[in-house]
Amino acid sequence: MKSNLPIDEAIYEQGYNQAIKDLNDCDWQAFRREAAKDILCALIVHKDSGLGTFSFDSNAKVEQAIAIADRLIKRFKQE
Repeated sequence: MKSNLPIDEAIYEQGYNQAIKDLNDCDWQAFRREAAKDILCALIVHKDSGLGTFSFDSNAKVEQAIAIADRLIKRFKQE
């Protein structure tokens, strides 16, 4: 779905620059926990798109979510 809101690239650039600044002051362990939790939710929803169905190999999905969070942190730190 395409938004009807006007795109102001300066606002997006300013937001991106602020996000990078915030990441430099980030509590990376807290970020890792929250990111892994959110990523795990996405992995579960993606695999089990049928509502009401909830089954997954918990250890494998948790490890995958943590690995993705770690890669995300590594990438953010490179910015």
